[in-house]
Amino acid sequence: MIGLILIALLTTGDVKPATMPEIRVSFFQAATEIGQREDFFEMMESMPKKSAIVKVYYGAAQAMMAEVVFNPYTKLNHFVEGKNFIEEAIAERPEEAELRYVRYLIQSNAPDFLDYNKDIPDDLKFICAAIEQANEKESWMFQFLEYRSLQKAKLDANGKS
Repeated sequence: MIGLILIALLTTGDVKPATMPEIRVSFFQAATEIGQREDFFEMMESMPKKSAIVKVYYGAAQAMMAEVVFNPYTKLNHFVEGKNFIEEAIAERPEEAELRYVRYLIQSNAPDFLDYNKDIPDDLKFICAAIEQANEKESWMFQFLEYRSLQKAKLDANGKS
């Protein structure tokens, strides 16, 4: 019994919150690989949701879980909760381009029937302007450019079929 308690204390005591670079990498992996979504969700679920940046990534994790779960009711709940976190974060910091990048990726991949795609054109302009004006590129900017390149390649491949 004492051994179990000791193991529990040792394994839970070393858990550190993820860093922003880790969150950004995990988000991009989850956005481009469905198999990474549950891990990203678990990472974000353990984070305190005090800042707009953490809220937006948590919202993205929630929204992406809709594609992983089976039950339609659970799918919708994940998506709606995620969308609400994303919108709350952007309302707190509307001029933060990274928040718009996260919303852009989620909206770009949301099914049309969810009607969560109205900000795509504005977010795209906002993000491109932020990247163009940045003296030093941030990691999410490179991820955005890679995502756009992947999307273009998919469109080109579909056009050739």
